[in-house]
Amino acid sequence: MTNLQMLSKDRIDQLLALLDAEKINATAAIYQELSDLGYGYAGWGYGVATGETLTGQGALLFMQSVAEKTPELMHYMDQISGVVNYVNQTFSFFTEVEKLRPKKFL
Repeated sequence: MTNLQMLSKDRIDQLLALLDAEKINATAAIYQELSDLGYGYAGWGYGVATGETLTGQGALLFMQSVAEKTPELMHYMDQISGVVNYVNQTFSFFTEVEKLRPKKFL
């Protein structure tokens, strides 16, 4: 297990500047550096950024599958949203009707 090495504020600022300048193209190198310094999750990020690890490939396949299913999922979400709106409107209607009902006399 690698000992965790601290990053200086200056190095963090440099990495942020690199990310700002190179955008997504800088991610693999940044993840690799962080992984080399002992930040375990950065190794997973490197795998996703490069597709060179089993977990990274799995994550990329999952994201691709979700992206391909998005139109179908959105259709179901629209249906569910319609049902929720119907239930809310019905509840509001009954709440208003209840306000009109005469109170019981004692």
